[in-house]
Amino acid sequence: MSMVHDNIIHQQGAAISTSLSLALIVVFWAAPAFAQQIFTREPPPGGLALGQIILVDDGRCPKGQIKQVTGGIGAARNNGKEIPRVRKCIKKP
Repeated sequence: MSMVHDNIIHQQGAAISTSLSLALIVVFWAAPAFAQQIFTREPPPGGLALGQIILVDDGRCPKGQIKQVTGGIGAARNNGKEIPRVRKCIKKP
């Protein structure tokens, strides 16, 4: 093989290595941003979007568990049909 060909292969390998390194840095840097926030009390009515899920550690679940709340929607905002919040105790993350 020619020296030019070897140089091109080396440059491509370096570019792939650099891209992979940058991708890993972005993944590890962004990971904490996706961590679930834990609240000490539930937001007031209208404070959660329909289907939004939050964790609430208010002491109402058994030890080792935490309350998961899924947002609903009030009747006044949904043509008279209420979709209630759903609450359940789940294992702490």
